[in-house]
Amino acid sequence: MARECLNASALLRELSQTKKGTFEMVIYKNLLDIKRQLRAGAYAWPGGYPLYFITQDGAALSFETVREEWALIVGDYLQKTNTGWRVIGCEVNWEHPSLYCDHSNEKIQSAYCG
Repeated sequence: MARECLNASALLRELSQTKKGTFEMVIYKNLLDIKRQLRAGAYAWPGGYPLYFITQDGAALSFETVREEWALIVGDYLQKTNTGWRVIGCEVNWEHPSLYCDHSNEKIQSAYCG
């Protein structure tokens, strides 16, 4: 599935159709919410399902990338721009066995697939 061609509304629609468990995608309105998720960790509670961040342009980002590139994410919010770093949500990777961070190429663990 090519995520790079999806805009934010199409991505949200796709995720709502493929959602498998009880964890629903979290939509962020501000930096404080993103920071809280970073502190809470890369796994949903309850269940321990692996999470990843989603940018406004549909990119998947690992928790490590969001921590390392925090200044760029903050810049997008403060300047009210979208240079590719505007994080809009967090989602469980339910069954996508080949989901990779679009920045670091780090594999994002799947809840139900190898």
